[in-house]
Amino acid sequence: MFRKRVSYLQHIIGFFVKANCEENRKITTNFLCDSTIHFLKNLPLVAFFILLFSSCHDEIPIIDAYENTNQTLFVYMPWTGTKNTSENNLKAYFDKNIAAMRQNIDQNKGVKQTDIIVIVAENQTRSVIFRMKYNTTRQRCELDTLKRNAGFVSVSEYNLRNLFNQVVSYSNTGKYSLLIGCHGSGWTPRGSDSTMPKALSRAFGGSDIDMQYNISDLRNAIAQSQMKKR
Repeated sequence: MFRKRVSYLQHIIGFFVKANCEENRKITTNFLCDSTIHFLKNLPLVAFFILLFSSCHDEIPIIDAYENTNQTLFVYMPWTGTKNTSENNLKAYFDKNIAAMRQNIDQNKGVKQTDIIVIVAENQTRSVIFRMKYNTTRQRCELDTLKRNAGFVSVSEYNLRNLFNQVVSYSNTGKYSLLIGCHGSGWTPRGSDSTMPKALSRAFGGSDIDMQYNISDLRNAIAQSQMKKR
């Protein structure tokens, strides 16, 4: 119906303009007449593009949705160099580990209802905490930064307990698993050298005594944290 009305209007106005042009017989008027007729003939096409661009504003936005979780995996990657240097630090390997985890999550299309909280020490004084989550809308693993310059790099039982409590504040599922990436000295206490009997070894962490924990520090920190109390 719209096209018929436009065509009829074109016919009437075109006839009127042509008649007027023949009467005046002026080049400028003829040019105006031809331009007017050309515009009217293309009026349906103009209307089409107006409708096309207007429809772009009516697109439905993508709403991101994420997999529900009912348990927490805490991935702890402390500073593995020394107190004053980056010697023997494992940061490059940690980055590869995280990339492999993301790839695996993408391939499996989910995190198996697990809230993955990761802390990575970037140097002796700075660390970052982030969440690995699966976007079910876009079907990909995403990293959500929870805290930059998070600290928690000083070596003490108190520091560990506060770190565990921080994780609980981000992910209060009541069910926790712990994965630690670092150096280990076999079963010798912190600060021990390779000549000590392995039967006495009980340390993990960095490359010198200032960056190492005894396993008893870890045990006590968990027992006194909100993780144990949930």
